Amino acid sequence: MKFYVQIKRFSDSGIEKELGPFSERRADKVDDGVNINLNHDEYFTQIVKKQS
Repeated sequence: MKFYVQIKRFSDSGIEKELGPFSERRADKVDDGVNINLNHDEYFTQIVKKQS
């Protein structure tokens, strides 16, 4: 199973950037790192699981 970190904008449903593929543990770490400098008024992240 592969995991991707998606950065999305609140104002629309489109994906601004998708990072990956990662293991689940690595995706959690990348998500934490991205959220440090993210503008939380405009963007949010989510971890998505995809089949190979």
